[in-house]
Amino acid sequence: PTSGDTVVLISGANFWSGSDYRCRYGNSQVDLTAATYSEEHGSLRCLTGTKYDAEVVELEISLNSQQFTSGGSFTYSFYDPPAVTTISPTGGPTSGGTLIRVWGDGLGNGMVYNCSFGADGVVGATYDASDGTVRCDSPSTASDCSSSVCDVSMEVAINSQDFTTSNVQFGYYAPPQMSSFTPSAGIFYGNVTVEVDGSSFHDTDDLQCWFGRSE
Repeated sequence: PTSGDTVVLISGANFWSGSDYRCRYGNSQVDLTAATYSEEHGSLRCLTGTKYDAEVVELEISLNSQQFTSGGSFTYSFYDPPAVTTISPTGGPTSGGTLIRVWGDGLGNGMVYNCSFGADGVVGATYDASDGTVRCDSPSTASDCSSSVCDVSMEVAINSQDFTTSNVQFGYYAPPQMSSFTPSAGIFYGNVTVEVDGSSFHDTDDLQCWFGRSE
């Protein structure tokens, strides 16, 4: 994102002989950032600087902070920070596995998508270009949500590391259990009100009853 501080890993050849490693984003000396060399992996690691505009720039490296690679073979894309506006459903059981659709701004600019659920972890995600949503499955949680919903902030990264800060809440709850319902039969054309009793029921925007389950 244009806000910077994204970790960029660069692979190549003949990196080992450097003394003052730098990465340059574009042709300006202002866009220089320090880099470090990993002997174990033979790669460079650097942070992006702050850019005022979303743009695609040449990415170049220097081993002595003066002479840079050239040729325009590699580019880096700065994008406006994305944001999450809505998710559906807004909650799921503590066991995880709830498929969540995420709407927001700037979600289509990514390559490697992830969703984070507070302290409960990060999971892989996919982008659906047909409706502009990100989709991911909620992880399980170790939190005790037996008596109340455990809300966590659900955020999205479109580059696998820089997550949104939208603070849209996803609620974990204990899996609901049915104990009885009445009536047990009704007219074939429907429109019969059925009352269900049980435990761990919660008032959410996604309440549904399912009549007849086909595997």
